[in-house]
Formats: sequence, structure tokens, C-alpha cells
Amino acid sequence: MALVYDRYLDYATARLRDGASGAAAVEEALAHAHACWAALLAGPSPAGDAWCVLRAAVTAHRPGATASRPGPVDLLHRHLPDPLADAALLHHGLGLSVLDVARLMGTDPGAVRAGLRSADRLIAAGGAFSLMEGRAPRA
Repeated sequence: MALVYDRYLDYATARLRDGASGAAAVEEALAHAHACWAALLAGPSPAGDAWCVLRAAVTAHRPGATASRPGPVDLLHRHLPDPLADAALLHHGLGLSVLDVARLMGTDPGAVRAGLRSADRLIAAGGAFSLMEGRAPRA
């Protein structure tokens, strides 16, 4: 559980750009997951469902100021569907392997690879890792 918590915290902190806010979002997500644990376990992908709970908690903790001063991760999530942006953040931004990303997000490694190819094309359209560096893609 500690490994998952640490990775959840790294993700939340990267998205929120603040350790305290990241920790609060993770604690909220884990409390929610605990409250509906039986339902999570009964579903087809408990890890995937827990990831969606985490993403929702992180999104709820995002300050309004981020929209006026978007960082690289905000731009990733603005230009890509959430699962692809999350996979790109976890893999490129936080250095997780494709297999670790798939396990954490509760999805298939093939789906992560396909999503990363899509993300990489968008990132390449603006230059090497431009979205991770905070630049919007070229038109």
C-alpha cells in the first residue's frame, strides 16, 4: 500500500503543484475508496476504479488560479483525454515503466503503450516534450 500511496502522492503533487494539496487529495481519494471498498472490489478493475477516484479528488483540489497560469501538466490535461494525459505524466514526468503505469491505472499495458504513442505525437507536434515543459503544441 505504501508504494501505491507514494505514487498517488507523486501524481497528485505534480498535478496540483503543491505537496500539501497533493496529500489532501490523496487522503480524500483513499477515504472515498475505503468507504466504497466492496463496490470497488466487485468491479472489473479495482485499480482502475481507484485511479478514477484519485483523479476526481485531484481535479476537485485544483485551484482556480491554475487556469490563468497553466503549468506543463495542466497543458497536458488540456490537450489530451485524462487517461492519456495521466499515462504521459506517470511515464514521462514521473519515470514509471509502462507496466507500472498500467498496474497503477488498472489498465492493460497495450492500452498504455497506445495512449503514450498518441501523447508522444501531440508532444512532438510542439517540439520534444513541449507540453511537459509548458509550451502549447504548434498548430
